[in-house]
Amino acid sequence: MSKSLSEIIGDWGGFEDLIKAMHQTGSVEVRRNVVLTGRSGAPRQIDVLIVHREGLYEHKIVAECKHWNKSVSRLHVDALATTIREVGAAKGVIFSVKGFQKGALTQAEHDSISLFKVRELTPEEWGLPGRYIDFWMHIIGVSFGNLKFEQPVTFQGYEPRKPNVELRFDHENRSCTPINLQTPAERTLEDLIENSVKQAAQQMYRPIVYKNPLTGQVEDVEMRMKTMAEIGSRSGIVTLHAGGVVVFNSIFCEVCIDVLQSRFQFDRGTGSIFAFAVEDCISRSVHGIQRLAGEELTHISILPVAPNKESEEVLKNGSIAQIWTAGYLDFNKYDHLQIGQGQIVPHNKS
Repeated sequence: MSKSLSEIIGDWGGFEDLIKAMHQTGSVEVRRNVVLTGRSGAPRQIDVLIVHREGLYEHKIVAECKHWNKSVSRLHVDALATTIREVGAAKGVIFSVKGFQKGALTQAEHDSISLFKVRELTPEEWGLPGRYIDFWMHIIGVSFGNLKFEQPVTFQGYEPRKPNVELRFDHENRSCTPINLQTPAERTLEDLIENSVKQAAQQMYRPIVYKNPLTGQVEDVEMRMKTMAEIGSRSGIVTLHAGGVVVFNSIFCEVCIDVLQSRFQFDRGTGSIFAFAVEDCISRSVHGIQRLAGEELTHISILPVAPNKESEEVLKNGSIAQIWTAGYLDFNKYDHLQIGQGQIVPHNKS
C-alpha cells in the first residue's frame, strides 16, 4: 500500500529532501542545503537550489521548505526576498505544508515570489471516486426457453401450411414472424418475446450484494434464478405464419438470469514512490507530483479544476456496477431450478 504525505516525508529524510526529489525532472540541477555567499559578503543558507541552464544563460531558483505546524508569515517572505537579491537568483519560492498567512500572500505578490502548499491529492484530483476504488460488479446473463403458446386460433380459409411456428433468436439465422402490434420496438413475434424476456429479467434482478449462503460472508458468488414470464396482449397476438393467420391469446416462457458477482479493488497510488499535490496559493493552480517505482525522474502535470458538484454518473465506492451481456446463455444450465427458485454458489475465479 502506498503511503500518506507525512509517511513519504519521513521516508525521504525530511521535507527538504522530498522537495529536492520533486524537482528532479531531468531538466534542471537540484541541490539541497546549499550555502552561497551574498553580494554583501554574508553567507546565505538555501534549503533547495534549482539551477536551470540554457545555452549561455543560467537561472537560479531559491526554494525555502517550511515543514511547520503553522502557516508562513510575511516575515519569512521578506527574508526570502533579501536572499534572492543577495545571491542574484531569478526566482524565489516557498513550500509549506500548512499554508500562508494573508500578509505573506500580499508580500509575495509584490516581490514576485511563488508560494506553494504541499498536500494530499483530493479524490477529484485522483479521479472520482478517489485514490481507492472499491465496488462490486454484477455481470448478468439471461436465458429463456420452454415457450408455450396457449390456445392458438386459426380461421377457415386462412390456415397456415405448417402447424408449428418456428422461432430462431440467434443473430446470424434469426426468424421474422410479423405480428399485428404496430410499435417501433415490436414489429415481429421475436421482438415481442425478447422484450418480454428482458423485462422479466430486469424485474427478477435485485441490485444488492449477495452473500455466500454457507459462510454468510459477502464474497464472489454466482447467483441463478428462474421465473415464468407471460407474453401477450388483451386483444390477442395475430401472427402471419406459413401463408396463414394464427391468433395467440397468450404466450408463456421460462426466464433465467445468471448473476456473476465479483469485487473490484484498486489503489491508484500503487506503483508510485510518491504522489501528492502542489497548490499555488496565489494563482490557485494545482499540479500533480508523481514518481513511479523504478524511475529516477519526477513527473509534474497540471491538474484540471474540480467540478462544483459530483456527477451522479460517477461510480461510488461500495456501489454495484451492472453489466448485462449480449446474447443468451444455455437454457439447459438451469434445468435443476424450479419456477421461483434461486441458487447462490461460490464463484471460483480460477
